[in-house]
Amino acid sequence: MKNYALRLIAAEKNKVEEQFFSTKEEALKEYAKLREDNSGAHSLVALLDCKNNTVLHLLQFEAGQLRIDLADGDVVRLREGYYEKGEEKYLYKVSDINENTGRCLILCINSGAAIPAAESVDVRMVEVDEGTSKESL
Repeated sequence: MKNYALRLIAAEKNKVEEQFFSTKEEALKEYAKLREDNSGAHSLVALLDCKNNTVLHLLQFEAGQLRIDLADGDVVRLREGYYEKGEEKYLYKVSDINENTGRCLILCINSGAAIPAAESVDVRMVEVDEGTSKESL
């Protein structure tokens, strides 16, 4: 049964390879191995929940090195160079990760606005905020 999948997107020519798993534990085990891969073979690796058609985790590599391990629900900041002066204080919650486009939806969680701002951004624009736990939200 194809409950979970790893979608590996090659660094060159965007070739796509898929591996299927019946359990999340099996998929996570293989995902962990790929997290340590510094071969430069992949630009993105996504762990998919096939039943719900969602990306649970995404690895993004730059110059053959892991740049970010992003998960649905993570708290992130915009990377330096992707925000205007004063915006570095904003925190965002990640959802709707798309491995095909390399984009995700970020929802500002500390702007103080009545309606929080949400925006679709390239995953290269964000970094995980290690100082904020999901439990504290």
